[in-house]
Amino acid sequence: GWNYGRRVMPQHNAAFAVMAASALPHAPFSIGLHALIGVSERTRDAMRTLDVFFILTCGVPRGLALAWFVFTSRAVFWSYAAVVGVDWGWSVASTCGRRRIKDIPKAQLARDVTGIVLCYLAPLACSAAQEAWHLGYPGVEGAVLAAILALLYVAAWFYSRHLPERWSPGAYDLIGNSHQIMHALVVLEYSLEWTFLLYKAAQTS
Repeated sequence: GWNYGRRVMPQHNAAFAVMAASALPHAPFSIGLHALIGVSERTRDAMRTLDVFFILTCGVPRGLALAWFVFTSRAVFWSYAAVVGVDWGWSVASTCGRRRIKDIPKAQLARDVTGIVLCYLAPLACSAAQEAWHLGYPGVEGAVLAAILALLYVAAWFYSRHLPERWSPGAYDLIGNSHQIMHALVVLEYSLEWTFLLYKAAQTS
């Protein structure tokens, strides 16, 4: 590997802890929104808003965890953190701050989330480009990035097009609907982010 900057193990552990914690705040509202069928519409609206809010918010620590092994200059790291913060504010304002979440079409919601996704994947893209520059061809990081982008695209495609439930209304209410497919693909994508962290930690330890 190349010298991306050496840090002691406790600091590496902090990056992994931040990555692990990033998904936790979102889970209760996502699960509750789809599991608690008997709640009032007002409660469901609140849970929808919090669900989307924490989807966007979890992108911030994920980006910082991925950036920890890439942007070894403090100035670059904190400049990136500032950009992520601005993008987060814009994403939250354009979704949670304007109107009820349920009134936003899924296709538009997917586009609004794309901004924060691209922002937190920027460190991985920079590192993959640096690796390819040194090797003369795309390496492990490039393959991981390509797989992540493919999974996220397919997840957004199913989610925004209401497939497969649009083809057979009622048949996929419990199992196999677009929301579940999206989550399954995002879990796979999340595991690849962990693969990237492990790969970078091995290089810098």
